[in-house]
Amino acid sequence: MFFVLKLLVVLFLSSFVLAVQVHGDGENAVCENKHHKEQKAKRNNNLYTEVLSRLRCLGDLKQRPDYHNNLFTSFLSAVDKFHFSDFVSFIDNAEKERKENGQLNQDIDHVGSQQTSRGVRSSETRESIKGRENFVKIKDALGDDTTTDTGFSSNNGTEEKARRDVLRKASSVCFQDVARTVQAFIDEESWAIEMLDAWGKPGPSLTRGRFQFVGNYDQCRDARAPPPLGEERQGFHGRYCVLRLDYGQESSFDLTGVPTLSHSKQLQIGSCIPDSCKEQELTQLVRQALEMVNMTSQLSPGPMECRDDHRGGSTFTTLAAIFFSIIGALMIAGTVVDVAYVQWPAWEAERVKSRGLTHKESTPSEGQEPQKSGQDKPEQEDRAGETSALSGRSENYAPPSPFWEFVLQVLLSFSVYSNAQKILSTKEAPGAISCIHGLRFFSMTWLMLLHLHVMFASYLANPQRLLTVLDSWSFDTISNGFIGVDTFFTLGGFLVSYVKLKPWMEKGRRVNWRLFYFHRIWRLTPPYMLSLVFFMGFLKFFGSGVNWSNILPADAENCEKYWWTNLLYVNNLLYTRTPCMVHSWYLANDMQFYLLSPLLFVPFYYNMYAGLAVCGTVLLSSWIVTGVLSWNRGWVASDFAMVFTHPQLDRGIGYYMAPYTRVGPFVIGILAGYLMARHGGRIAMKWYVVVVGWAVAVATCLAVVYGIHGDITAKDPSSTEVAALYNTLSRSAWSVAISWVVIACASGYGGPVNWLLSLKPLIVLSRLSYLGYLIHPYIMYIYFGNQGTPFMFTDSNMIFGFVGVLGVSCMCSFLFHLAVESPMVELEKTFLKKH
Repeated sequence: MFFVLKLLVVLFLSSFVLAVQVHGDGENAVCENKHHKEQKAKRNNNLYTEVLSRLRCLGDLKQRPDYHNNLFTSFLSAVDKFHFSDFVSFIDNAEKERKENGQLNQDIDHVGSQQTSRGVRSSETRESIKGRENFVKIKDALGDDTTTDTGFSSNNGTEEKARRDVLRKASSVCFQDVARTVQAFIDEESWAIEMLDAWGKPGPSLTRGRFQFVGNYDQCRDARAPPPLGEERQGFHGRYCVLRLDYGQESSFDLTGVPTLSHSKQLQIGSCIPDSCKEQELTQLVRQALEMVNMTSQLSPGPMECRDDHRGGSTFTTLAAIFFSIIGALMIAGTVVDVAYVQWPAWEAERVKSRGLTHKESTPSEGQEPQKSGQDKPEQEDRAGETSALSGRSENYAPPSPFWEFVLQVLLSFSVYSNAQKILSTKEAPGAISCIHGLRFFSMTWLMLLHLHVMFASYLANPQRLLTVLDSWSFDTISNGFIGVDTFFTLGGFLVSYVKLKPWMEKGRRVNWRLFYFHRIWRLTPPYMLSLVFFMGFLKFFGSGVNWSNILPADAENCEKYWWTNLLYVNNLLYTRTPCMVHSWYLANDMQFYLLSPLLFVPFYYNMYAGLAVCGTVLLSSWIVTGVLSWNRGWVASDFAMVFTHPQLDRGIGYYMAPYTRVGPFVIGILAGYLMARHGGRIAMKWYVVVVGWAVAVATCLAVVYGIHGDITAKDPSSTEVAALYNTLSRSAWSVAISWVVIACASGYGGPVNWLLSLKPLIVLSRLSYLGYLIHPYIMYIYFGNQGTPFMFTDSNMIFGFVGVLGVSCMCSFLFHLAVESPMVELEKTFLKKH
C-alpha cells in the first residue's frame, strides 16, 4: 500500500514542481534535457523511467542556490524524504527482476514445449519460487515486519511504527488486494495497469489554479482482477474514489500569488483502488502517508469519497415515488375522462353542427335565407381555456349526483389536455399589465445565468479564466445578477397592492382574509414541497461519474433534518448555516412579506398619509438596520464578492437572506401599486416627465449594476462607509427604477420596452418562472455532475451550456406545471366554487 502511495505522491509532487516552473526557464531546460536523456537511454519508456528522471532532476534542483523557502520547498523536501538513491535503487531492482523473470518465463516455456510433464512441474516450481520472492518483496514494500531492506529508511523509527499501526487497522482483504495490485503492476498485467492508469494525474495549468485531477471513472470501474491461482478468494473490481487534500485556511491560489476563488481550496485526485477497501481505511492511510513525508502542515486529507453506480433510497425517495405515482395516475385518469366524456362529445357536436350548416348553405329551403357561418354560435365563444364538464351532451342527459360531479371535477383538474391548453394560452385577463410577464421571465433568466457561473466554479478546469473575466466590465452584468431577486420582490409588492386597492377604490372594501392567505399558501406550497421531495429523492439517480457525488443534492442531509423550516417558510431565519434547498430563502421572504402586507396597503384605503407613514416607517427602519449592520461588520458591497473573491458567510446570512434587510423593494412595490390603483391603472404624464423618468431609471440601473466593479474583483474595494451606503440603498433604488418601468409601460409610455416585455410568448414563459426558479439548480447539478472531466470555462461552452440549461429548465417546468401547479389551481376552484 505504501509503495503505491509513495510512488503516486512522488509522481504528483514532482510533476507539480516541474510544471509550475518554480526555478525558471533555465532550470526547466536542465530538467527537460535530463528527462530527454533518460527517455533516450531507456528503450522501454514506462512509469519507472518517468520516476527515475523526475527524482534525479528534483535532486539536482534541491542543490541550487536559488532554492526558495515556500510551499514548493516543502514539496521538494517531502520528495527528498524518500531518499533518492534508495528509492531509485528499489525501482531499478524491481525492473531488473521483472526482466529476469520474463527471461525465465521464456526458458521454461521453451522447455515445456518439448517436455509437457516436466514443463508443468517447472511451471509449478516457477510460480512457487516467484510467488515467494514477490511476496517477500511486496511485504517489504508495504512495510510489514521483515528484515529485508525496503529502500525507505526511517530517521527515528516513528515512520515504521506509524506504518504498522495503519496496516494493523486495515482489513486483511484490502491489504492482500493492494499488495496483489502492486505486484501485478510490476509484472505488467493489463488489469493492474488499467487501475493505476485510471488515477488522476497532474496536468497543465497548475499555476492557474487547476487542482482537480479526476482520472477515469469508467476505466477504473471496468478493471477487474481475476481470482488468484490456488486460492479460494474471488477477484476484485476497481473502485473509483476521490482523494481530497485541503490546503488549510489559506486560499488555493496563494501557491502562486494569484487572487483566490473561495471554491478552490483543495486538491482533488481521482484514485482507483480495490473494491475490498473501505473509505475510512484509505483516508487513514493517506493521513499517515502525509505524516511520513512531513506534509501535514501544508496538506490535510479530507474524507475519501468512493463513487459507484449504486444508489440507495431514502425517505424522500419513498415519498416521491408515492406522491408522483398518485399524481401520475390522476393525470392519466383525468385526461381519459376529459377526452372521452368532455372533449370528444364537444368535438362531435361541432362536427355535426358544421355539417348541418354547410348543407343548409348549399341547399336552402324555399323562402328561407341561408344562414351565415358563425351566426348561431354565441354559446361557443371562448372561455379562456375553461372546459365545461357538460359540453356536447344531449338534452336528455341526466347530470350525475353532486358527489360524482365533484369526483369528475377533481379528475378533470389533472387533465393533461385541458391544463396544457391553459398553460400555452397567450390570452390575458382584462386590465392585465402585460409588461410584468417579461420582467418576471427575464429576471428569472438573469438569475439562472448567474447561478450557472456560481455553480460551475466547483467543476472548473481553468478557474484562473474566471478571475480574468472578472476584470471585464461586461461581466458585471452577470456578477450583479443577484439584484434580479429584488425585481421579484418589487413585482410581488406591486401586485398585492394594486390587485386589492383598485377594486376597493372602485366598488368599496370587500375582502375575505382567510381566502387571501389560503390562496397564497395553496398556490405556492404544493409545487414547492413536491419539487423538494422529488429532487431530494430522485436526483441521485440522474447521473454517475467522476463529478457525481454520492450525496446529491449537496443539501440533501440538511433537508432530512430541517425540511419543516421550508414548509413553514422560516428557512431564512432558522438553521441558516445548514439550509435545505438553499435558493428557497427567497420564497420564505416573499411569503413573510405577503403575510404582513395588509399592514402596509390597507391604511391607504382609509387615508393616504396613514399608508405613507406606515410604509415610510418600515422602509426607513430597514435602511437603518442594514446600514448599521453593514458598517459594524465590514460587509463588502458586492454579492458576488461575498461568494467568491471576498467570502463573508455572515453577510449572506445577516444581509442577503434576512427579511429585515430585503423588505425595502417590497415596500416600494406597495407604494407603486397604490399609485397606479389611485389613478385607475393609468397615469397621465407630460412628455418631459416621461423623458426625465426614463433617464433617471436607466441611470439608476446602470449605477447599481456597474458602480461596484472594484468590489467584484476585490482589487479596488469600496471603503466600509461607501459599502454600507450601497448595501443600504442600492436595492431600493433598483426597485424604484423597476416600478417606473411598470408604471410607464402600463400608462402607455413604454415604447419599444413595453413591446419587448409584452411579447405573447413571454406570457407562457412567465407562467413557468416560479417552477423554473425552483428546479433550475438541479438541472445544473445534472449538467455539471455528468461531465466526465472538469468543466472548461470558455465563451462557447457557457453559451451552449446556458441555452441548454434554460431550455431544459423550461421543459421540466412545463411538466411540473402540468403535474402540480395547474391541478392545484383547478382544485382550488373546485373546493371553493361557492366563494
